[in-house]
Amino acid sequence: RQNAIVNTALVKEGTYVSNTCQRWVREAYEETFNKKCIAQNSANTASADWTVTELPDDYKLIPKGATIYCNIGEYGHVGIYDGEGNVIHCQSGEKMITPYDEFVSYFHAVSWGWQNGDNLTID
Repeated sequence: RQNAIVNTALVKEGTYVSNTCQRWVREAYEETFNKKCIAQNSANTASADWTVTELPDDYKLIPKGATIYCNIGEYGHVGIYDGEGNVIHCQSGEKMITPYDEFVSYFHAVSWGWQNGDNLTID
């Protein structure tokens, strides 16, 4: 399941709509697992509902496929951790793959969790 969401995120095109990043993550999960997710209004509301814990000092402790939540701007930002030191996300309608440290610094990442509260480490 963890590989599946990362593989979807790697090929999914960007989506240019309001609250782009959270919608893009939600749609990636829906496409991967063929089930509807709760639609959150923003990355900030998703973070409030689905954060597991604050970001660890070592990003290698974050599970592959987890969502990384950021506290930036009114709506926040979110991406999917690829397990290889990068975050896949959508910004201004463009899918991006950003090194973890750069993503954390630029977007003020604060926590990780699971989209829709669905822990991908459990079958």
